[in-house]
Amino acid sequence: MSNAEDAKTTEEKSQTDKPGVLDISEKEAGKTSLFLLILFVTLLAAGLLSTVQSYIPSHLQNEGMSILQSSQIYSVMMLVGTFGTILGGILADRFGTRVFILYTSVLSWIATWLLIFRPSGQGEMFLAAAMMGLAYPLCTVTPSLLMSDTFGQRACTGLLGLVQASTFVSIGIFFPITGFLYRWQGTYRWAFTLINLLRHRHGRLCSLCAALQHI
Repeated sequence: MSNAEDAKTTEEKSQTDKPGVLDISEKEAGKTSLFLLILFVTLLAAGLLSTVQSYIPSHLQNEGMSILQSSQIYSVMMLVGTFGTILGGILADRFGTRVFILYTSVLSWIATWLLIFRPSGQGEMFLAAAMMGLAYPLCTVTPSLLMSDTFGQRACTGLLGLVQASTFVSIGIFFPITGFLYRWQGTYRWAFTLINLLRHRHGRLCSLCAALQHI
């Protein structure tokens, strides 16, 4: 066996030796109820957070801000999101998946309530945008974290593509719902309130997934 094959075998073994990692094949992992739960959690994570983030400029303009003001606030979210992804990775490496999920879920939850109740306060909106940027890894990093921590790198490699594809499905679900609620009520506040209530449930599901890794 070559050195490269030895290194690959050692890496795979270290993955399955972690506490809570299931030593099963990719095919077996895809049939477990835990995989279906992770798939559902990912669908919610991407759909809820991406919908709020995408509608922020329209929401702020609908609440009286200019196009320039709303674009400045949205730019802050995108810039902070770059550092938020790095910080999220550091937290996940050092403190584990559950701490990472709690951190990003709480930030996005608070930021959305600020968008709902303080849309005319420019300072509050910059704060909400920064918090939303820090929470951005919730819909990008969480799927791979939950999959690798649960099934190991070897088993989750093929399944991760399916999990990531569910993010686009969820966006296709929640975007038109948000648009319908806006046409009905004339404001995005109702849609954001519904999303935040669902996100509270989503945070619990994420924590459940992380906890099940150690059972």
